[in-house]
Amino acid sequence: MPHVDLAPHETNWDGLLALTLLIVVAVALYTADWGADLIQRRLGPPPDYEELLPAPGEVWVNLLPDTIEIAAKQSYETTFRFDPNQMHSVHLAGSFSLSDASGARITFLLADEKNYGKWKNKLPSAPLYSKTASKDQFDVPIAAAGSYHLVFVNPAGRDQLITCDAKLEYRLNGNK
Repeated sequence: MPHVDLAPHETNWDGLLALTLLIVVAVALYTADWGADLIQRRLGPPPDYEELLPAPGEVWVNLLPDTIEIAAKQSYETTFRFDPNQMHSVHLAGSFSLSDASGARITFLLADEKNYGKWKNKLPSAPLYSKTASKDQFDVPIAAAGSYHLVFVNPAGRDQLITCDAKLEYRLNGNK
């Protein structure tokens, strides 16, 4: 009868560690370099990321979701604050468009606290920006400290879906 050795064998930990390390390095090289080459060949060159990212010391804050549904004769509002002790060169930049622009229009308003209160109470007001349209692009500088209101008003008798982009862009104090 053949002899079967049932005694436990010692594990070669050094060999196992070397093999694991070799696999990790191979995967890292593949995903970092070869994988990037493969993606670039399939999708084309990547966009110029310098155009997509803020400059050093610059901050971009998205204030709105990509789409907003506003019920008939209703509004959508959000508020943000400008603190000159922390930021400078502040402006709100972006765009909006109605998904159903068949003659429909929506009002976009950017106002400071004082003028927002006047507008809300249907008194004469001086918002920083106001536009009634089916689509628009805007870039509004904000110079004074305080709270600001960004409002979309749907005067139509039906719900409206808005595609929008609104970024509060500013530089941190200490960065020119």
